[in-house]
Amino acid sequence: MKQIKDIKIKNKFITNKRQSYKVKNRLNIIMSKFKLPLKRTDLKEGELVKAEVGDKSIVLGMVKGTIYAMDSVCSHQGGPLEEGWLDDYDLTCPWHQGIFDIRTAKASPKTNWVTDVNSYSVVIDEKSEEIFVEID
Repeated sequence: MKQIKDIKIKNKFITNKRQSYKVKNRLNIIMSKFKLPLKRTDLKEGELVKAEVGDKSIVLGMVKGTIYAMDSVCSHQGGPLEEGWLDDYDLTCPWHQGIFDIRTAKASPKTNWVTDVNSYSVVIDEKSEEIFVEID
């Protein structure tokens, strides 16, 4: 797995792995972008795939043509979320059936034994269909 060296996003080149973004309250948020060894065509609708990004383990899933990313470890007892299943936007942990919204990584109120995990932005290169994930 390689970190991004040079990619063009919104007419701006990112030449290292860290990029600052301005936010409304004028604070800078540092984000790292990582290129995954996957392309959009490697993921199928409703399928879950695990990837290592920096020092994080994430799970990716495609729902209605959009790819989402979140932590791959369940907040309850560390279950492997990539071994779970997707039902629409609900990702269910295979160990104790904790449910997370794959779009936001928020725990479902139906399964109060799990807590929210981290969600990550996914960027798809339009030409190459390579997948990039932003980790803060």
